[in-house]
Amino acid sequence: MSKLWIVHRQAARREALVRLCGLSPEEVVSGHPSSDAFAASASPAAIVLAVEDDAELELDFCHRHRSVLTGSRRLILTSQDLAPELCALFGVTPEEIVVGAPDERALRRFVRHATAHRNAESLAERSDRERIAARFSAWPVSYTHLRAHETVLVISY
Repeated sequence: MSKLWIVHRQAARREALVRLCGLSPEEVVSGHPSSDAFAASASPAAIVLAVEDDAELELDFCHRHRSVLTGSRRLILTSQDLAPELCALFGVTPEEIVVGAPDERALRRFVRHATAHRNAESLAERSDRERIAARFSAWPVSYTHLRAHETVLVISY
């Protein structure tokens, strides 16, 4: 598993973020939102996504990699005027948005917490999931039965 993905449109700022995060370069995958570098990479524990101007490239990036990014912690770097809009567009909380350049300590704390966090289900959650799956697998549902729920009966007198 990659520990961190850094997505930024500007190469110089990506390199600065790689240095700031406190991880070795082998543990970080960084690139432009349209880069193919992420396609071959394993699922990250965290992602730092910088958004400037419009967020179309970054939205497309998150959409393309949505299956890999499930469970990854997110940090979005942006300007003050874009922050409220990005909360809605990316479905993040205000705590996941950093306005301006990130503080080195805050960025390293984010990376440390994200990489220490396990996304595995607890034993109780696994037990609940298996119990529910077993309950619903006991009753086969036919196509005809499903179609009956779609049928509208109109009786005219």
